[in-house]
Amino acid sequence: MRRRGDEPGAGQPRTIGEVLPEALAAAGLTEAVARAQAMAAWPTAVGARIAAVTEPRILTEDGTLVVGVRTHAWMTE
Repeated sequence: MRRRGDEPGAGQPRTIGEVLPEALAAAGLTEAVARAQAMAAWPTAVGARIAAVTEPRILTEDGTLVVGVRTHAWMTE
């Protein structure tokens, strides 16, 4: 019978990049983090001109993005 810590690599340092995904999954936060990353990528995705007059408001669990706009003219785009 193996004891805890007897696994290969046990006790070895791990990078945050290795640990964080596991911790987020264990906390049930993987999807929330993915949505937050999508919202943060908005300016890159749409470009500076559109990002200057819009903002992502909500990204729902089904993938629908609600976008806020500064003027009525942009609402029709």
